[in-house]
Amino acid sequence: ESSYNNIDGLGRKVFSKGLLNEERDQTPLAGKSLLGRYAGVGYFEPWLFDYPIDGTLAFNHKAEARNNLWEISRSAEATISHRVRKLRPKTLIEGFTLYKEAREEAEGSVKDATLIDSGSLQIREVGVRHVSDGRKNLAWPTQGYRVTSELSTAGFVFGGGLKYVKWGLGYNIYRELMTNIVIAAGFSYTTYENVKRLDSSN
Repeated sequence: ESSYNNIDGLGRKVFSKGLLNEERDQTPLAGKSLLGRYAGVGYFEPWLFDYPIDGTLAFNHKAEARNNLWEISRSAEATISHRVRKLRPKTLIEGFTLYKEAREEAEGSVKDATLIDSGSLQIREVGVRHVSDGRKNLAWPTQGYRVTSELSTAGFVFGGGLKYVKWGLGYNIYRELMTNIVIAAGFSYTTYENVKRLDSSN
């Protein structure tokens, strides 16, 4: 993981992250296992057009083995965010648009049971996020909390092949037990509603 911050002294930033892993208990497909991977690059621009709005553009590639299938995807996401300075703790409101192309691979029996269809599926999603960050120290949080929420939708009108409404909620809390020992706990919940595929009658 790397980043270059404060480019030209204006707060601009470029960042990247790479990850390789292999799930120990994954179900092999055609006698082969999947080497999980993630690669992402992005750019951050503060104060777009001299307004108190920040912009981020990120590109990602991901491959993971899960639930008897493989998912290989690539995506691009554009985000604008505004910090509500009058609120404490630190609060961000974000609007975003996501383009994702995903391909799922599974054995024939799994496809029949779950109605998985091979081939690429395009997703175009728009939504809003909220982040309230009350951690005492972002680099090493010893106390405080972080709350996130999200509401988004994907639809055929955006040019994608999947339609749904998604909402999610996350909460993390941090408490210092003694010097250099912190307990952290949290949960996240995401649900999809009214899911439909363009090429399906259901």
